[in-house]
Amino acid sequence: MKQKTKQIPKKVLDLVVERSGGHCEVMSTAIGCTGRGEHRHHRKISGREHTIENLLDVCHVCHAHIHAHPALSYAMGWLVKMNYSPGEVTVIRQGQEVTLTEDGGVQIVDS
Repeated sequence: MKQKTKQIPKKVLDLVVERSGGHCEVMSTAIGCTGRGEHRHHRKISGREHTIENLLDVCHVCHAHIHAHPALSYAMGWLVKMNYSPGEVTVIRQGQEVTLTEDGGVQIVDS
């Protein structure tokens, strides 16, 4: 029997979509990104935490790319290793290194 997946709470989903503006947050145009936020991707897969900083709004092309290329995805922050918290791992979002915040915002990482 297939286990039922718990849905993302509406408040969390609304903040993730608001943060993305409906656009793919990975935005890898080199691989054919559609530009649309179509899937909610869990950066830290184990436990599938439904937190704002653990979710990215991504297109189906970028979502498939993330899972097909885990080493790159960990380096870019699109995936988060088990022993880290998503809020502590920076992510390359639309070409810019940022930290995702629990209130649905982003903080740009100074270089």
